[in-house]
Amino acid sequence: MNIIGIIVVALAALAVLAASASPTSGPRIDPDQIAQAAFARIFAGLSPVPILKMSWSYGYRNFEVVFTSKAEKESAAALNAKFTRELNKLFGGGIGPLSFRAEKAVCFTYPGYIEDFIAAYGKKEPNQSLQPTRPFGPRG
Repeated sequence: MNIIGIIVVALAALAVLAASASPTSGPRIDPDQIAQAAFARIFAGLSPVPILKMSWSYGYRNFEVVFTSKAEKESAAALNAKFTRELNKLFGGGIGPLSFRAEKAVCFTYPGYIEDFIAAYGKKEPNQSLQPTRPFGPRG
């Protein structure tokens, strides 16, 4: 075998090794299944078990845990904190302001939550707009 044949065989062997070591070569794990499993494990002791809704917003995972009442939500505060910590472990990562933070990605609600939120924090009139405090563009 000449030197070119040896190089071709070596390159082919390296390509096979690289393909077998690729992280995409194994079974893909669905993030929804991971989150659902953590949710089921953490909230299994509650009756009734709240509902987990999952979605995406601006490329980030969002979670809504819906309880049947405000009292149930408040009594599950320790479990809510545990679920938030678990989401940080599962999906956390990234650097700086673009990293996933479960504290911003999960919301614990109940029927009437929006009305309670508006009552607590006020409501803007329909004609009020969210205008910037200064014009866009460079400061000058």
